[in-house]
Amino acid sequence: VLPNELNSLSSLQELHILGCIKLESLSECVLQGLSSLQVLRFSYCGSLKSLPEGMKNLTCLESLGFSFCSSLKSLPKDMNKLTSLRQLTISGGDKNGTLPNGLEGIPSLRNLYLDFLDLVTMPDWLGTMTSLQTLEIKWCSNLTSLPDSFKELKNLHELRISNCPMLENKCKKETGEEWHKIAHVPELELELESTTVEPEPSFYEEMMSLWKKPKQFWQKKPTQFWLNDDYDEFDKMVDDVTNAELINR
Repeated sequence: VLPNELNSLSSLQELHILGCIKLESLSECVLQGLSSLQVLRFSYCGSLKSLPEGMKNLTCLESLGFSFCSSLKSLPKDMNKLTSLRQLTISGGDKNGTLPNGLEGIPSLRNLYLDFLDLVTMPDWLGTMTSLQTLEIKWCSNLTSLPDSFKELKNLHELRISNCPMLENKCKKETGEEWHKIAHVPELELELESTTVEPEPSFYEEMMSLWKKPKQFWQKKPTQFWLNDDYDEFDKMVDDVTNAELINR
């Protein structure tokens, strides 16, 4: 469980929750006071199963990301009320080959980034993201097709597909089976190369190195807060955040 004191950080703009492997859910009260939150990211929270319905009240939220949160099956209802949400990133998710439920119909979403997923096909509701301008799909080696509704993405300006060999072959210009679905996109980038990469350890180590120097990191980015499983110094850091808010006013 995350400390409820988080909700006192009314000026907090970015919250990164990293490596909380026992975290299964967030309580409603944790998010209640985060009225200024613009960026929310969960990384390596493998037990995270759900998020509170109160997420719809994060009216300033612009960017939401999930990296290697494999137990997350669905997002709260009324995600379409996040009218400021512009960017969504999902990396290394459900091993059953599906995206979390609840993503459909987010009217304000402009950029969607998907990578390291076991997807076989994209959900048909992708076509409801009518404001989508950029879609990036990487390292989804089992992905074989795009939904027919893809043609409804009239505002999609940029499509990047890399290291998805089964899909890339079908998206070849004019000859590929999937070409007719993406032909309307002005900027297409298909990378047919495939290499072996293991980004998780290096990424994790980089994030944890930041956590080991919370004071130093805080002084550099006074509107951001990183949280991992160790809450021993949380009360002290909350005091620091409050003081920094007063200084910056």
